Amino acid sequence: MVKTAIVDDTDPNIVYADGWLAMNQPYSPTTYDFNSTLHYGYINGLTIRYPFRGTGITVYGTISLPCCHGTPGSIYSVDGGTPVRFNTSGEVPYPDPKVSYSHIPFYRSPQLSYGDHEILITIDN
Repeated sequence: MVKTAIVDDTDPNIVYADGWLAMNQPYSPTTYDFNSTLHYGYINGLTIRYPFRGTGITVYGTISLPCCHGTPGSIYSVDGGTPVRFNTSGEVPYPDPKVSYSHIPFYRSPQLSYGDHEILITIDN
């Protein structure tokens, strides 16, 4: 049986390096972030670590006005494996680059063996 867990960015198991900022209100009329919360950062090298148990993980995020701010830069690594850059597949949709969007898949891990894992996310703009 497949189980999916939604983890909010305010989950206490998420470890944010100093420098991340929290926004606890809706970002814009076109974004509907889970629990109306999000974290953001602008400094290269800022990290997030999240331990999880399962066979995979998908990271979703919000993209703020790609026409004006560009696309976010981030690198993902699970269990110290090969780092993967955000949107290397080119599959991230931008229906209108003048609008902010949430629930955008930033990263999807490969199939993992069931067990304890950790994802490391690093800002790389």
